[in-house]
Amino acid sequence: MRNLKLKLLFALCALLLFSAFTTGKKDVITIFMIGDSTMANKSLRNGNLERGWGQMLPGFLTDDVRVDNHAMNGRSSLSFINEGRWDTVLSKLKSGDYVFIQFGHNDEKPAEKLHTVPGSTFDGNLRRFVRETREKGAHPVLFNSIVRRNFPPEGATENKGSYEVEGNTLVDTHGEYLESPRRVAKEMNVPFVDLNKLTHDLVVGMGVEKSKSLFMWVPAGKYDFCPQGKIDNTHLNIYGGKVVAGIAMEAVAKVVSELAPYVRHHDPEVYVASDSGKVVYNGIPWFDEQGNIVNAHGACIVEDGGRYYLFGEYKSDKSNAFPGFSCYSSDDLVNWKFERVVLPVQPDGILGPDRVGERVKVMKCPSTGEYVMYMHADDLGYKDPYIGYATCKTINGEYKLQGPLLYDGKPVKRWDMGTFQDTDGKGYLLIHHGPIYRLSEDYRSIEAEVAHVKGAGESPAMFKKNGMYYMLFSNLTSWEKNDNFYFTAPAIEGPWTKQGIFCPEGTLTYNSQSTFVFPLKKGNDTIPMFMGDRWSFPHQASAATYVWMPLQVEGTRITIPEYWQCWDINRVKPVDVLRNGKMIPTKKMMPDAAWKEENGRLLSNMKGSVLAVPFQGTHAAVTGESDCHSGYARISVLNAGKDTVYSSLVDFYSKYPEKAIRIMTPKLPKGDYTLLIEVTGIKPVWTDKSKTIYGSDNTFVTIDKIYYF
Repeated sequence: MRNLKLKLLFALCALLLFSAFTTGKKDVITIFMIGDSTMANKSLRNGNLERGWGQMLPGFLTDDVRVDNHAMNGRSSLSFINEGRWDTVLSKLKSGDYVFIQFGHNDEKPAEKLHTVPGSTFDGNLRRFVRETREKGAHPVLFNSIVRRNFPPEGATENKGSYEVEGNTLVDTHGEYLESPRRVAKEMNVPFVDLNKLTHDLVVGMGVEKSKSLFMWVPAGKYDFCPQGKIDNTHLNIYGGKVVAGIAMEAVAKVVSELAPYVRHHDPEVYVASDSGKVVYNGIPWFDEQGNIVNAHGACIVEDGGRYYLFGEYKSDKSNAFPGFSCYSSDDLVNWKFERVVLPVQPDGILGPDRVGERVKVMKCPSTGEYVMYMHADDLGYKDPYIGYATCKTINGEYKLQGPLLYDGKPVKRWDMGTFQDTDGKGYLLIHHGPIYRLSEDYRSIEAEVAHVKGAGESPAMFKKNGMYYMLFSNLTSWEKNDNFYFTAPAIEGPWTKQGIFCPEGTLTYNSQSTFVFPLKKGNDTIPMFMGDRWSFPHQASAATYVWMPLQVEGTRITIPEYWQCWDINRVKPVDVLRNGKMIPTKKMMPDAAWKEENGRLLSNMKGSVLAVPFQGTHAAVTGESDCHSGYARISVLNAGKDTVYSSLVDFYSKYPEKAIRIMTPKLPKGDYTLLIEVTGIKPVWTDKSKTIYGSDNTFVTIDKIYYF
């Protein structure tokens, strides 16, 4: 009997303990979404690329929020109610939930089962959604329709949806249907997001051609889900859904402050809850073991003796003249140690003073054990090109320049180049516009031209996967970014077939240019890792950055379907690096009079204007928007004694608008610091050989948020 009492007592204690933990558990907030096809979830069958922005929304929210998307293709506010879909949502709603409401595209249509009238039945349906949501103790948020990409040619009298020749002006197609949500929101005191204006500004900012990358422009004969191809300026693709979802959630955070803490400010993906500490940061400066910026551009990686060695151009902020080739080493591809400048400026010759040295590549020769370095050497006007080579007995020693590489006894006078080492140990030299040369057994000369890839470009990079050869190229746009493309071949001798681009069109290879593909070993698999440069002429040393991403390979098709600004190289998954940071409220920032607040952002183009942000911690992250109107900021960190402990230039220019982390300052001892963001008044502008002008038209610096750690 005594044992039974003890068992009951223990059971009661366990029950009370369990209750103590479970009663304190926080309820998950649910966001219900009601609307049409631009918001709805889409089938993934046969590789379908179409996405509603509501489908992409979970990637912008923490795990404390669940999205239940009831939006449906072809529905208006009227048909959504009459089909019982609204009743289904009401039956699930609980106090504290949210309902995101967006109709209009189909309310405009003349069909009796769909049509509503702005100022009358359309407004009435929106009022009903608001009223009945509130009766459940939930919170409504109203949106108007996203913009339709409609660029009619000059003189067009009707909107056709698509045109053989497009004009230059984006023309609205929604009319008064945009005003009903705004009107009802004001009348009933409901948070309102003008998603039409936000997407209108996005499309206009990208321009006629680049804005196609947001919508369902599908080429014929390329995808199983739509073999005949299509031109659809209403519905979003994966990239467009992601971008619009991000814009929408940023806007919601400003009008619904209760949801702001749950918003993730990054590109949506399946982010790992925690990372291994081995994170690749794309598009922002990296720091070596001494806290200096990693300066290794046009690079390659050699794995040797259990370590990785990164060789690259040791760029200068003052000139494009060759300052040397650098070498860094790492045991994890993330934390880099500066070894030395392994090939400095030479007293004279092809890499002497006031010469150019680019595209450095290193391979270990299997037959000699020697490390052989290749490079493009030139004069500052790019009119005296050579492919040169240097050698060294150790991978990180000082290399000896041997002179031009010879083919049939003559120097190879070409410029952009790359290298490839096949699994049989044979080495190859890859040249701009297509020539592929096989190197001699000792890698010190060229043995034969084995192929010529017609239609090729510059910055060649090659890899091999499952017996197939892949060769990447960039278009010729000087230091500007472009949509890189690739070829495939069953053998290195060919035949080589052009396959197209490997990143979403208009993303400009995520603002980078190919330089190398590194075989990243993961278990029994090898993942080709794209390595690209995000150039920043003329301040390459401090402001140029890197883009490293895993390539997906399926037969002859390679893709980088999504951009991960930060990803765990061990798990090959994107990471939310801001999740442990604390956001600094705007009211605690100290901008001078030249900074203006606009849509929750701070911006200025006044040279010398400064935004000061005090913080206590070890480092800070700055997020902001780059576009074609922006220039350089100088970002500095001052300690408690007002000494500058870090300072560098950060480039806010890009051809299309991109919100991202712009810098994470190096980690310092925990203390009191001040972050200074200064507008330099400098804009990246340059010309190529044909005197074509590239770069920014202004010097804006736009800051979204600042975090400290």
